[in-house]
Amino acid sequence: MEYKYFFIIIFFLFLSFLILFVPSFRALNLNKGTFLVYNETSYIYNGEKTEINEIILIQKVLCNFNNGSILLNFTIIAVNETSYFSPSISIQNASHPQGMFYICPSLLGKNITCNGETILVYNGTKNGLYTYYHCSYFLGAKNIFILYFNSSGIALYGIDKQCQDGLIQSITYYKLWRTNLINNESLPTFPGYTLAHTLTYNFSSAVQKQQKFHEIILAIFLIGILGIIGVLLFRKVD
Repeated sequence: MEYKYFFIIIFFLFLSFLILFVPSFRALNLNKGTFLVYNETSYIYNGEKTEINEIILIQKVLCNFNNGSILLNFTIIAVNETSYFSPSISIQNASHPQGMFYICPSLLGKNITCNGETILVYNGTKNGLYTYYHCSYFLGAKNIFILYFNSSGIALYGIDKQCQDGLIQSITYYKLWRTNLINNESLPTFPGYTLAHTLTYNFSSAVQKQQKFHEIILAIFLIGILGIIGVLLFRKVD
């Protein structure tokens, strides 16, 4: 009889262990080699003219650290110009890495904070997806960034809208293309693509002069700016 109670206690201890730690195990799915690839279509309105830019975003984990952080590679592929931009590499929190459209499943349904600051606001569910948004201002323009996450914590879709003086300056749509986080897929290759030459500008300094601007929104803003630069630098002259 004593053995029976012993095994019952062990069972409940094991069950409690699973409840407490399984979400953390799921977060560790972001191990070395994990990637998310998105198709991005940007519509940039310039008077009566509209620039349409096709971009591919590659978000890849390079390695894991024991403190729960990851080394993230963020690469932009300019499809219109058959070129790619130099990768951006940074250390991020594995549960909600900035610059990667992922949230640990145990955090879904809650506001996402970092150092006491809310970086993504939970806005309910839509068509079974968790809706998050971030609203910010930069150089007089309002930026509304929305992501739709599935139950695995992966953003399937996204919208980035920039407005100024009541007018829409640009709208960008994101759609998940490939991932090995839940599917057995491989990274796409882009043979013949060349390194793009871009202009240099101290965006961080400009941000500090305006207001505190979260890295994930700045990353999206930079994508739009780099897209415009790409169009200007590589546009064919008639």
